[in-house]
Amino acid sequence: MNHRIMPGVIFCCLTAFCAAAHGQKYLFEDGISITTACQLDGANEVYHGYIEHRLTITNSSNQARHVEVSAPERSFGGYRAEGGVDVPAHSGAVLSLYHPVGSMWSASSAVVRIDGRVQQDRMTVTSPNSPHWNAVSMVMFSRDVPPEMPMQLERVAASRPRLAHVASYDVRQWSDNWLAYTPFEALAVTPRDITNMPPGVWSAIRGWVECGGVLLVIQAADGPEYEPPREWRLISERAQDSAYAASLGECRVVNSYADSDWGWLHGYLNTRMPTLQKDGGRLNSEFDLVPNLQRTSTPILMVLIPIALIIGPVNLFMLARKNKRIWMLVTVPAFSFVACASLYGYALASEGLTPWGRTVEITVLDQRSRRASSIGWLAMYSPLTPRRGLTFATSSELTLQGVDMNHMGDRLVRCGDSQYLTSGWIQARIPMFLTHRRSQIRRERVEIIHSDGEVLAVNGLGTGIKSLHVAGPDGSVWSGADIPAGRQAKLVKVGPLSATTSHSLIISTDWRQKARSIVADPTRYLVENSYVAIMDAPVFLEQPVDNLRLDKSVCVVIGYLQEGSE
Repeated sequence: MNHRIMPGVIFCCLTAFCAAAHGQKYLFEDGISITTACQLDGANEVYHGYIEHRLTITNSSNQARHVEVSAPERSFGGYRAEGGVDVPAHSGAVLSLYHPVGSMWSASSAVVRIDGRVQQDRMTVTSPNSPHWNAVSMVMFSRDVPPEMPMQLERVAASRPRLAHVASYDVRQWSDNWLAYTPFEALAVTPRDITNMPPGVWSAIRGWVECGGVLLVIQAADGPEYEPPREWRLISERAQDSAYAASLGECRVVNSYADSDWGWLHGYLNTRMPTLQKDGGRLNSEFDLVPNLQRTSTPILMVLIPIALIIGPVNLFMLARKNKRIWMLVTVPAFSFVACASLYGYALASEGLTPWGRTVEITVLDQRSRRASSIGWLAMYSPLTPRRGLTFATSSELTLQGVDMNHMGDRLVRCGDSQYLTSGWIQARIPMFLTHRRSQIRRERVEIIHSDGEVLAVNGLGTGIKSLHVAGPDGSVWSGADIPAGRQAKLVKVGPLSATTSHSLIISTDWRQKARSIVADPTRYLVENSYVAIMDAPVFLEQPVDNLRLDKSVCVVIGYLQEGSE
């Protein structure tokens, strides 16, 4: 057999296996076939997070093809996702489309373009329904979890609406992107599931846990024991379960799942209810983004009304007295030009051309594993609509705030090497608010050095540190302030660790209040061999435009040092 065709044959065999397991196959021109799959197949409703559509594209022709997909074809207020991929001849590729929940469509046609040509046939892409602004927590159970467990959880949580979703696929077919798990507050798996997961799937789930999720590992009496990653810290141990702090999330190794043992999860999910805020005016006031937002139209009207009077009645009266009405062909355009120039000059003088914003960022940086888990807010105002839209990393979960989703316009997400929010997300002179989560691998760090009886801190975080508190392995706390990026500073001993240390960093829905509480009392969030740094500017949550001007931002990094760094 031709060795150049062999990879394509293998890919086609894998595609056939996946199609048999799940998804629907569509045939198009030029030898292109597409098999669709969604990890949320079987779920009736989702309420927040991202939906992933995984498209397996096979090219049986003798030419390489470029395939683009846009879904849904029509969005009557909501999100649309599009992306493209190059597919070699006699081979295949996988294209994943991600979009935030809130599209208000459960089944819709998708447009397929092959080498730029729109295909006449349409492809159906299905998603769970998205009832906007309903606060319902979701828990996904693997197929290996005992079937009575979802029913027990529903019974315990009967006083609060909650959706238990049993995964349609085997864990070996789960997504390797953490965004696919963002609709869930908790995942329930077994040690055997974790053993069978491909490394990419486990890495995605670990990133999701460390960004605030809860992983329930159901331990069977006759099954293998689960050993969590060594970076996850044991915070409680009982006969029925053990709890481990995992950055911003938590892992529970469950030995028993009787009704009486699920009260903690019920309470936790109640605090993790997704908070989606529709009142943009209230958010603007809380962030102090645009002062006097409701009165910004008054100066414009004060300019427009006199100009309208001059162009209309006054101009006509003066020209009529001189019997020069024909001059209106010159005076009206001239006055209009002056009016436009005046309005542009007013806008330029009052707001300029540069967008500005405020950020709130909380990052847990585990220097032992180089994993950074970040949550935060972005408030942004732009005098002009950004020509290229907004750009975020593919590892970022974005939730639009401050709008009524039932009355929002179309918003396009272009999926590729980044998330390109190309249209509908931000408009000129209208504040935009986003909540933002991101899981990533980073090399930034704070180094602690002992030299001649002194303790020094080296700032390798990439921006200035306003204040730094460090806890050593012996429980002693050291502090320093005003450390520029790349520089070192001497630390001063301030005492022992606080007796009220918060051993778990699980964040409730009010991230801004949590950031303010950390700034007010950083030592409360220290444990042995860790630090809390209050930063000058955000480091781990990217900014969507290059020239964004930030001020009044709150940025916190909670770091865990490598053993032996003290």
